[in-house]
Amino acid sequence: MKAIRCPAGPPKAVKLKIKTCLRKLKLDDLNYYLVKVKFAFTIIMAFIQISCNVGLKQNILYNYDIQDQISYDRLNNWAAHPQQIDYSDSVSAVFEETVNLDLCDIFYLHPTSFTDKKWKHVSNASLLDTITNKKTDETGILYQASVFNEVGRIYAPRYRQAHIEKYYDTTVSQKRAFDFAYEDVKSSFTTYLEKWNEGRNIIIIGHSQGTTHALRLIKEMVDGHEIANKIVYVYLIGMPVLKNEFSALEPCTNDSTNFCFVSWRTYRNGYEGKYTNRHDTTIQVTNPVDINAKQGWTGLHKKKRSILWNYNVGYKKTHDTRIMGDMLWITRPKFKGGLLGIFMKNYHAGDINLFYEDIRDDIKNRLVQIAMK
Repeated sequence: MKAIRCPAGPPKAVKLKIKTCLRKLKLDDLNYYLVKVKFAFTIIMAFIQISCNVGLKQNILYNYDIQDQISYDRLNNWAAHPQQIDYSDSVSAVFEETVNLDLCDIFYLHPTSFTDKKWKHVSNASLLDTITNKKTDETGILYQASVFNEVGRIYAPRYRQAHIEKYYDTTVSQKRAFDFAYEDVKSSFTTYLEKWNEGRNIIIIGHSQGTTHALRLIKEMVDGHEIANKIVYVYLIGMPVLKNEFSALEPCTNDSTNFCFVSWRTYRNGYEGKYTNRHDTTIQVTNPVDINAKQGWTGLHKKKRSILWNYNVGYKKTHDTRIMGDMLWITRPKFKGGLLGIFMKNYHAGDINLFYEDIRDDIKNRLVQIAMK
């Protein structure tokens, strides 16, 4: 801004003109800053409005369907389904030739992907939450469900999962959240049986929260029921499962037993924590590298490839494995970039893909044996 000079004149006139001059200067400055403030205020209000609208949409997103029943006749309520292309169809470049043997159906329940802390006050996810759905698809469906695409058709329902914080909630809202999620799981399984099973053999797989719901599903709808004749194998991974959890379904004891279940939780060699006990033998722990192994290390020569950060890279002999009490202990996995996890001791997130090819080959061999009988 150019300097403003007051004209000369008699003392009184000068005094008046100086006042007039200063008043003009101040008004110019004020107008200038008012424009800036008005502009900033407009930007801030626009931002607040956008934020409020997003928040409103998110509130609607998480409350609109709280009383609605999900229709599993609709394919968009499935994260994986044989009638659509999805992440469960992915085949890692590790496997040069893969043929779908179509020996059974796989009913897979994904782990918790509703983990954003900003929504910890929300009990259950919405099926319209695209961010959570994307996380489900790019983690559980890709790195876990795809393990089984060589042997059959994969069905993985989207369900209104409980927020991760509900595992640490000691109030009655914890039960409500998991009950609510389970009703979706039960509904999806019922729809699957009625519309698509057609008498085919079934593998049930759960990991983490998926296992929480799979346990209840098996107790209510499978164990002791006619459908049990179609269940050839059950994976209950990432949660402690008692050896005598079921009335008829028993732990798998060798590599040829069918209608049985396997379970494990993966930790670093030497780990003991609040929810583990190296002396507890009541919990079923299966060694996925060698199901016949009861104690001691299985040996790196038996370990098949793990698929970790890069889906198209397989790592050989990443770790040795053994059963220790209610845990599956492994040596620190060695692979490119593995130093990032040098301090990690709980490998819950990798319970399945750390043993990707071990599981893939084991289930194929089992189902082939069944088909040949």
